[in-house]
Amino acid sequence: MQPYEDRPANSLNQDYTYLYSGESGPTAKALDAAETPSGAFFYFLQPDLWEDIASESNDYFKENMDERVECQHTKQVARQLKHPEFKPKTKEQLRSELENYPGITPRELCVFIGLLIARSIVPNKEKLAHHWRTTGEGAIPRGCFGQFMVRDRFMHLSRSLHFSSNSNVRASGRRWACLERAHVFFWRVRYLILYPTD
Repeated sequence: MQPYEDRPANSLNQDYTYLYSGESGPTAKALDAAETPSGAFFYFLQPDLWEDIASESNDYFKENMDERVECQHTKQVARQLKHPEFKPKTKEQLRSELENYPGITPRELCVFIGLLIARSIVPNKEKLAHHWRTTGEGAIPRGCFGQFMVRDRFMHLSRSLHFSSNSNVRASGRRWACLERAHVFFWRVRYLILYPTD
């Protein structure tokens, strides 16, 4: 056979007899999940994945505690120089406050992602924090985001969101962090669609 010679349609089945030969298309589970946008979304992003991301985010927050304390203290000292009446907190006070932050939960991550999606639908070209304003301005709806999550908690999640451990030997950049979680999506797609063999 020549490299570019046409092959008969059934040659694949002859070469690989174990291939699936039934109907192709979305599975019944996939069709059920796709009845609603949220159903399709959560079909791919299973609770185990949310729990893993929440756990990694909490670990990342704890790993960077010293850096956060130092940064906040530096900002407060700089603020005191501009406003002498301002009294900066000690590093110990800042550390104590940060240690008392409640851990990130999978439910909060879902709300966080939902708010990011809502922000992309109704973009605010001024500042992210303006989504928490209570008064309307033009076509930008106000006060909606605050019904789901307070601004400081949203900012905490955005600073702490982390998908995989940096201490892993294979952790060599952002690409690895994404690939670490991508296997979940590939696994779900594998059971979502029946591929034709012809």
